[in-house]
Amino acid sequence: MPLATRLDVETIFQRAFVLEAEENAIDQLLLSAEQLVLNFLKMPVEQAVIVAEKHNVLISTHRLLLKQRPVTVVTAVRENGTLLVEDTNYVVHNLEAGLIHRIAGSARITQQAWERGYGMVEVDYTAGFATVPADVTQVVAEAAYGSWLSLHELGTGTEAAGPVVSKRLDEYAVSYSDRSEESAEFAGQGVVSIGALAPSHQAMLSSYKNRRMG
Repeated sequence: MPLATRLDVETIFQRAFVLEAEENAIDQLLLSAEQLVLNFLKMPVEQAVIVAEKHNVLISTHRLLLKQRPVTVVTAVRENGTLLVEDTNYVVHNLEAGLIHRIAGSARITQQAWERGYGMVEVDYTAGFATVPADVTQVVAEAAYGSWLSLHELGTGTEAAGPVVSKRLDEYAVSYSDRSEESAEFAGQGVVSIGALAPSHQAMLSSYKNRRMG
């Protein structure tokens, strides 16, 4: 499932895309914006099942932090190939943050260090959101549409693609493939992409990065 669709853009901005050229351009920009968001968050947005995620334990510690968050459920933990028992061998200390503590016994308070070694611990779990958060969709839609407007302001295009050209307008850095810098029409001219997320969009997403590190 995409983080935002052309319909999301049309609904949010009350703007219909009727030409094939426009549709192709906004679709490409949505893909570019989605990848920028995923790169920024460094976490899955859609819910995903992670199987046998390996963890190196190189120092003595009873803590283990899963790599993908937010976590919705931990289904199995193995240490050096041995399946551990929840609330006896480990406890999920903070589920959403993916923080697991190694314990000794059912008292839950006696800490025990994980066995040290490369790939010593494997965890099966599910992470991500069941539905894409509305503000994430908003960021992707705004980034794509803002970039589309920036390209649109550069002029009308030719029928053939040429070298990649980059422009920066307002908060958006956009690239397109076209015959000349003066021409910036969309479909048939090659791939258009966004160079970077605007600072305002990074700020909107920062709570998810904080949540991931909680």
